[in-house]
Amino acid sequence: MIVRKAEDKDIREMATIWAKAIGSYNEEVFSIFLKLGKCLLLEDESEKIATACYVPYNTVSWIGNVGVKPEKQRRGYGRRIMLELLDIIQQEGITSVRLDSTNAGYKLYKSFGFEDEYKTILYDISSIRGEAKTTDRLEDWMLELDKRAFGD
Repeated sequence: MIVRKAEDKDIREMATIWAKAIGSYNEEVFSIFLKLGKCLLLEDESEKIATACYVPYNTVSWIGNVGVKPEKQRRGYGRRIMLELLDIIQQEGITSVRLDSTNAGYKLYKSFGFEDEYKTILYDISSIRGEAKTTDRLEDWMLELDKRAFGD
């Protein structure tokens, strides 16, 4: 079993692992993680099994897209990739780590000492018709909110 740094060429496979684990296929989110942070990929006998990513914000890091193929869960793969990811984050001098958890990952994260801060509710809006407003830049109020939350 090896854990290695993921590259752009791994995005499709990571999105497939995530889709099997969580039920949502999205290559773009992995592209963003690779652009702003790092992702890891766990392989065993040339099979890609698990993924985990993070984005640093100065001394704070956000972990996301931790997923293990369902048929490979409960075999230590999630723990192994999280250990590697947390080690990298610590080596970079990051002192605070946050994440959102699914019910499936909750016990794993608690075993690493993560504490509950809030409850997140996700809504599936895929069936809503109409066009969403998009922009190629963040509004000033968004940047200010981000700065208050994460610092300069």
